[in-house]
Amino acid sequence: MSEIVAPTICIVDDDDAVRDSLRLVLEIEGFAARTFASLPTVLERFRPPEKSCLLAELQPPVEDSLELLLRFRRSWSHTGIIVMTGYRDDNSAELLKRSGASAMIEKPFDTVELLRIIFRLMPV
Repeated sequence: MSEIVAPTICIVDDDDAVRDSLRLVLEIEGFAARTFASLPTVLERFRPPEKSCLLAELQPPVEDSLELLLRFRRSWSHTGIIVMTGYRDDNSAELLKRSGASAMIEKPFDTVELLRIIFRLMPV
């Protein structure tokens, strides 16, 4: 009998409280959740399973975050990328598209909206 593995969401945010609350919400919804404080740490320590998604805060400097997202996308093309941001300008959507992000959500956000995006990227 094969074991059913929950889809994994990798949460990246520099705020402990944000990481913990997102982890709790996602685990209640049946996801496995891994948390990290930075994108470089994810690239060093995380190997996403087939059913996975990266939920990452866009951290300053933005150019560095976008480059790290591109590296993540090249390494793990099967993984959806959702970018969380507290700021947005006219160029954000284009920059995120070029970085390989699948979706963007603006902070503060409603968890129902976040779950809709996740379920669209990773049907369970």
